[in-house]
Amino acid sequence: MAGEHDLAKKIIQDSIQAANANDAMDQGAFERALMFQLLEHSRQSRSDEDIISELEHYIRDIEDGDSTVVSRGC
Repeated sequence: MAGEHDLAKKIIQDSIQAANANDAMDQGAFERALMFQLLEHSRQSRSDEDIISELEHYIRDIEDGDSTVVSRGC
């Protein structure tokens, strides 16, 4: 891994900090907007089936109460 996870985490933290600086910004709506934009961007280089499979994996982890482990693409 070349630091992809750490860079992504920093970008998310910086984005949330910038959103929090705007009193009119709703954090929940902003988080959904981030997720939507990331999914739309991913669709340019990945199949819908691949994205859905990965999302299903994250959903199962959440349902099981497990921590998500990044094991693909990093």
